[in-house]
Amino acid sequence: MLKGRSTRKFILPAFFLFILFLLVSCGDQSTFDAKGVVAKRQLELFWIIFGLAVLVFVVVEGALIYSAFRFRRKPGQGIPKQTHGHNKLEIAWTIAPALVLIGIAIPTLIVIFNTSASGGVDFSRRVVQEVTNPETEITLVDARRFKEEAVLGQLIAIPRIEVTVRAHQWWWEFRYPDFSIETANELRVPANTRIDLKLESDDVIHSFWIPNLMGKTDIIPRSVNETWFVADEPGIYKGLCAEFCGISHTNMRFRVVVQTQSDFEEWKMGYLANKTAEVTGDAALGQTLFAGKGCILCHKLDGPTSLEVRESQREAFFRGDPVVPGPNLTQFATRTTMAAGILPLTVSNLTAWLRNPEDLKPGNRMMEKAAVYNDPALALTNDEVEALVAYLLTLRPPIAAVSTPTPIPPIGATPTPTPSLAEPTPEPSTPTPLTLPPGNPVAGLAVFGSASPISCATCHSIDGTSGLGPSLQSIGARAEARVPGLSAGEYITQSILDPNAFVVDGFPSGLMPQTFRESLTDQQLADVIAYLLTIE
Repeated sequence: MLKGRSTRKFILPAFFLFILFLLVSCGDQSTFDAKGVVAKRQLELFWIIFGLAVLVFVVVEGALIYSAFRFRRKPGQGIPKQTHGHNKLEIAWTIAPALVLIGIAIPTLIVIFNTSASGGVDFSRRVVQEVTNPETEITLVDARRFKEEAVLGQLIAIPRIEVTVRAHQWWWEFRYPDFSIETANELRVPANTRIDLKLESDDVIHSFWIPNLMGKTDIIPRSVNETWFVADEPGIYKGLCAEFCGISHTNMRFRVVVQTQSDFEEWKMGYLANKTAEVTGDAALGQTLFAGKGCILCHKLDGPTSLEVRESQREAFFRGDPVVPGPNLTQFATRTTMAAGILPLTVSNLTAWLRNPEDLKPGNRMMEKAAVYNDPALALTNDEVEALVAYLLTLRPPIAAVSTPTPIPPIGATPTPTPSLAEPTPEPSTPTPLTLPPGNPVAGLAVFGSASPISCATCHSIDGTSGLGPSLQSIGARAEARVPGLSAGEYITQSILDPNAFVVDGFPSGLMPQTFRESLTDQQLADVIAYLLTIE
């Protein structure tokens, strides 16, 4: 009976430990899901050290348990024979730890050398038909992105891009010196390209960490640390500051948007074009307010901030003036997040941020310094906030002219052929489902945010908050059950091409623009559907 009670008292603690283990295993920032050269080599080193640690644990604990049972005192046994040393044992337990340390030190030094900023990693790939080792091989198709005349068996050098990372309390600045690009809180890079990072701090010690791509590197004031990473495949990877740096340390996050080479070039050209969509109505008022309310003192909208201006802003901040280096807002509406990566970029989130930044991010400099939050005469009205939001969401390249695609009929509809005088009108054919090419969620994210005539993100949130249109949070799971016989992808496609086909309760028909059918290509449509199906 006592044995049963003793066993039961351990069940509840064991259950809570199991739940805790499951909780700490959740999330998409896992060093065990390595997506780049640096992360993979660091993960390999971890397993080597972990394996040796397990070996030491098993040997030591095994010897302890064996000794406890083998040499336990028995009834009637006298005092054991006293010894004063055992040379063989002492030599063994001196040599064994040394061997373990050597076994750890050698691979550690190799990984440190190969992943250092000036390390010995070979950044070339042999051209092959099919990739079996991403660290040493590249397909012919991918190789020809870097060298048009590439042939099988040839070595292709992997290109490099230099990025200067400057950490601020509490946001990230990214400068591409080779391209004259400056952005904030979203680092866009192409896949299969070495990204050389120069890390600087504008105030205190920070630490740069992208768990899926690379380990932590400290950022020290008045010093420049260097590191690098390579992302193997397109995707969105979360980064953060890993060194306590003040009240909003936990809100100092960023995104690494890894794109294909062509998508990266398109984003780069859009930035360098230094053009934005034409502003009218509320957006035009917002443009006037941005200058008149003093936002322009800290934020730039038309390209990189010169180093002289950035230094003068920094000096003014330390003097106590109402000026501080703020995130560069050039092409702001092409980003997916805001407030240093803690919130999706949506109308509702941007509105809440402009009304009271302190509620969303305690200790932020904008609330502390901006005149609109410290001078009642300049305080923003609700109409002015809406105008500023409308203006900020126009900060993206204008839509390029594209050839008009062949109109796509709604799912299940029968295409109407053009009558001909020379031929009789054919009989209506059996309706066929719409066939789309494979979709790319990363490219679809760009369509969702900026590539459509009217940005989807302007009206739809992805976090459950209300906006001009219904939230798209968990849209894939919900769409699956909306209309019998239609899959989630078909339902979403129909809703885009025929906005009045399925109107959500509480929203009027005709609210969603009717122009997507004429302006989205098949690939763009497939991409945005693939992205929507990933929203949780």
